[in-house]
Amino acid sequence: MGVVGCLGYTGLELIRILVRHPGVLIKVVTLREPLQRFRDDKVFTMFPELSSCRVSTIEDADFRDCSVVFFATPHGIAMKWAPKLLSIGVRVIDLSADFRFKNKETFEGFYGLKHHSPKLLHESVYGLPEINRDKLTNANLVAMPGCYPTAVILGLLPLLERNIIEEDNVIADCKSGISGAGRSSKVSSLFGETYESFKAYGTNGHRHKPEICEVAQTIIEKNKIRSDNQNLKTQFDIIFIPHLIPMFRGIFATLYVKLKSDSYIDKLTKIYTDKYKKEKFIKLLEGDKVPNTSLVKGSNEVHISIVKVSKKKEGLGSSAVILVAEDNLVKGAAGQAVQVMNTMLNFEEEEGLKGLFWSP
Repeated sequence: MGVVGCLGYTGLELIRILVRHPGVLIKVVTLREPLQRFRDDKVFTMFPELSSCRVSTIEDADFRDCSVVFFATPHGIAMKWAPKLLSIGVRVIDLSADFRFKNKETFEGFYGLKHHSPKLLHESVYGLPEINRDKLTNANLVAMPGCYPTAVILGLLPLLERNIIEEDNVIADCKSGISGAGRSSKVSSLFGETYESFKAYGTNGHRHKPEICEVAQTIIEKNKIRSDNQNLKTQFDIIFIPHLIPMFRGIFATLYVKLKSDSYIDKLTKIYTDKYKKEKFIKLLEGDKVPNTSLVKGSNEVHISIVKVSKKKEGLGSSAVILVAEDNLVKGAAGQAVQVMNTMLNFEEEEGLKGLFWSP
């Protein structure tokens, strides 16, 4: 394996998981900064297994012995290097946004970067195993989902597949810990700036909204033939507002949906159970239990619960509130990337990911 970018929060999390994976040997690690800083960094103290691997800049790295290379880099890096790696038979898992969209104009508009490999956009597979498991087996280039889209799409997936919610009447009220902003030094991410503080951000159009909409619309279109709403032309849309909360890791998403028929209200639990009963990383909470970010901390699990709102109580038609919690650095990034790698290489999907919990 190779890991491009290892000193950010996502890169460190990826290495934390990979070094305990029984089927993985990290052969190449690259970074953008001088190598001496890497040698002096705490990463070798934390992961002594890396002391024997090849450390270099990406320009000098030799990836020919790697079956898979992960990019835990800022947006704009993977798109420049993926063509070269793919040409020598190396499979690429990109944790940035470089290959998430099929339309390069969407990427360029929301990320402010010119796309250098637009031909690869239609070759990439969106790395959410719960919707693309079959495609991932033979994928050579995987675009990992964003942390917020992972929580939102998994919270909505059973409803989207059955086309039972109003596609243009969804609200996602989401909160994230400060690690989602990355490890670079920014005043807005300092402890003194975030402690005892709570704020919304990206209110003028967060870049994860178009990702959510594109994936949701794909799911709806794929499943319309099996639904009662085959002829519906409504385009999926969502009100998506992210918030920053004073904790290091974790995402909590509160999703408000309007059901197309009151008859669905009593079927929601069964719909979610039927969809996720075989998924090892999705845990449905029963009764009045609700997700808690501390209970998914460090793990690749997603916890989901359903709050039903009946027409008789509210007088507004039947609605539902879906609550979702995940660790943004694990299921929202590095852990899900390893889950994808396991699928690509025919490992058990849980390999290297079992028992990844921190308490407290």
